[in-house]
Amino acid sequence: MATEPGQEEPGETRVVLAPGEGGELVECPLCLLPQPPEAFPTLASCSHRSCRACLEQYLRLAVSESRVPVACPHCPAALQPADVHRLLGKPALRHKYEEFLLRRLLVSDPETRWCPAPGCR
Repeated sequence: MATEPGQEEPGETRVVLAPGEGGELVECPLCLLPQPPEAFPTLASCSHRSCRACLEQYLRLAVSESRVPVACPHCPAALQPADVHRLLGKPALRHKYEEFLLRRLLVSDPETRWCPAPGCR
């Protein structure tokens, strides 16, 4: 179903940003929208850049599917936890991310045993 220009699909988020200094715009490789350079956060793990909205959506999906650690959307480099925390807006998602990271670490440790008691963490 097509929408009129200026109308949004339900659940669709649009971010309109003014051009950066000098009016230059950079195309996001994920959404292909031209955006000012300020809309592209830097990542500590690699030099790839995507707009903040795309990275936030990518991280929300990865965490909700428990794909932790999260790789860069362009290469296999794992995103640094500090970058993930900075880009994940909701505290509940950050908590879920940390919990998945901890579980992944514990599963990989052969000396760790899971407690069979109900409700035990």
